[in-house]
Amino acid sequence: CCPSWNDYHPLLHQPEGVRQARTRAATQASRARGRLAKLREERLQAYANLNKLASTFDPNEYIMSDLRETLSQIELLTDNEKVLRSAASLTGRANRARRLIRDAKLAHPGQDPADDPSVQSAIRETDQYRLSFIADAQKVLGYKL
Repeated sequence: CCPSWNDYHPLLHQPEGVRQARTRAATQASRARGRLAKLREERLQAYANLNKLASTFDPNEYIMSDLRETLSQIELLTDNEKVLRSAASLTGRANRARRLIRDAKLAHPGQDPADDPSVQSAIRETDQYRLSFIADAQKVLGYKL
């Protein structure tokens, strides 16, 4: 009949050639698994960082760069559209809450911004978005809810 694929690869006819080919394939598979594990760990760290930042509100400090930096990291590491949308929404809500806290502190320096109903509402909204983001991230990472 017809010559097989092995007939064109003389190294595969030799025991040493077979061993080397198997070793190369195993090494490549191991490296691929290592890259995937590293990517998963980097995603987990970025997701955890956004979760932490979105639940931290300091009335004496208004910064947005930490949220933007973490969102950018998630955008680079994640290809899941649902997680990307969820992370972007959470970032926007956290920024809104931070801005309201800062504005309340500036408008009423002697009062705790947490007593302001609009701040309370913004924090509750941010927490809802945060919980949604966590659920989306857990699904992508393969955690059971």
